[in-house]
Amino acid sequence: MSNITVTSAAGTSYTLSPTPFISISAVPLRNKNAFFGIRYNITLNGTIVSGSPSNDEGLPPSQASLADIITTQKNLTSCFSGDGTNMPKLEITPGGNESKISFRVRLESINFEEGTYVQTCKYTINLVSEVESSGENDTEITQDLLEDFNETWSFEIDNNHSYADTDGNNPLSARSFIATRTITATGRNFPTRSLTQSATDAQSDVISDQPYDKPAWMQAMAHIQNYANPETTTNATKITDMLSFDRSRLGTFLDATYDQYNHARTSSVDKGAGTVTVTDTWVLAPSDALALENYDLSISSSKDSPYVKVSIQGSVKGLAGAVFSDADYATNALTGSPYGQALAHYRLISNNTQYGDACSIYKRVSNAVSQTLNSQPLSISLGTNERSGEITYNVEFDNRPSNYFTDVMYENISVNDTYPGDVFAVIPVLGRPVGPILQFTFGRTEYKRDITIEMILKHTQLGYDRGRGSLLLTKPSVTDPMATELENLIAMLSPANEPGIRKYFLSPPTESWNPKEGRYTLSLGWTYELSE
Repeated sequence: MSNITVTSAAGTSYTLSPTPFISISAVPLRNKNAFFGIRYNITLNGTIVSGSPSNDEGLPPSQASLADIITTQKNLTSCFSGDGTNMPKLEITPGGNESKISFRVRLESINFEEGTYVQTCKYTINLVSEVESSGENDTEITQDLLEDFNETWSFEIDNNHSYADTDGNNPLSARSFIATRTITATGRNFPTRSLTQSATDAQSDVISDQPYDKPAWMQAMAHIQNYANPETTTNATKITDMLSFDRSRLGTFLDATYDQYNHARTSSVDKGAGTVTVTDTWVLAPSDALALENYDLSISSSKDSPYVKVSIQGSVKGLAGAVFSDADYATNALTGSPYGQALAHYRLISNNTQYGDACSIYKRVSNAVSQTLNSQPLSISLGTNERSGEITYNVEFDNRPSNYFTDVMYENISVNDTYPGDVFAVIPVLGRPVGPILQFTFGRTEYKRDITIEMILKHTQLGYDRGRGSLLLTKPSVTDPMATELENLIAMLSPANEPGIRKYFLSPPTESWNPKEGRYTLSLGWTYELSE
């Protein structure tokens, strides 16, 4: 004859008598990915029989039996209560030489049939078990710690960026892609040690406030961490396999060697459901890529300006391999970081921020118009985001003539010629309604030429200390090559070497210099006379 014993969470054992009817159904936990184990649904159908209750309070027999049955109901409910770390143990001992079977059970429901409860009360107890052991030594039958697991992959073209090389004639030569993997795992409240293991033998990795068990969500998280480590070669192989499977949709994607960059992970945990979802994304780009880039061009012209303006607005997103970690962010490491890669790429396409004819950015705008553009930008605007590894830029060019002076940010040269006019006298007449009398004196005014030269130096040519050398000796008129260029320009604009000039005189020159801004202005004026 079989016995059914339950050991409560508190460690107290009860033998169910009379022995209830028991039914056990095994439900496999599986999907098309894997088999996770078996869940047992156990139903106990039994009867509480009133024994010989004590009647110390002098109750009538029927009331004493009712009190005894209600007490037994409470005991049954109590002994089957408990979950997670303190699941009760149900033991079934068959008759004969059969080994006993044990289950760690979780109470799903307990129902006591309605009645007068004079002598008996029928009950139904529904239990769920995911832990089974057998034999005299209570040997645990190992199962997976998951209830469900799923992994999905998706690949899409990155419409915001493309792979950018440094050749201005072919700036966006290949597409980049975004690979997304979503892993969802649902864990089970599964003991982390055997049913007979003592508390002192608990596994070292079990959290301190739950010495017998990890909750389901922690089981799911542990499994995903082992399965989905983004640094492993296995994941690179998975990406390659998925790309091969998706060849028809990606077209020419596999014609080049692509690597994975900029791994990002988001996680969500539903503790009540025991579910953990992890989403990984990678950027897929050619193996030699530093960054991804995107840019727009705009061309403008107006009737009040002789120049055509071309603006290029772009963004550079750096590509970091799997070796770059959060520790590198903490130490502000640039080498290999997304921002470091973006900065290196921008330096390449901007000729190390010097621009000029060899600059890739200049080639892009130059190819958009038929005019020959000045290779030095009209304006530059940069934006950086080190954490996201992005650099944005807005550079404007126009077709103004190239600079006369070496290494200046801005220059302006203006020439003002004043030619001879009539010399006349103005004679006021009292009461004359049409104004004064104008009297020609048979003479002419002098010839004049005024020039103004303005320039703004680059910051690399300025001094930042308080010495005389930084404040005065950086002035263009005393610093080569600008001093020589100024001398040559003045000689070219001066009336001294023009034919037909008999003599000339120089007015006092005016020179203005702001050493902190690098702003320089020179004003010269001549008065000259033509030969007969």
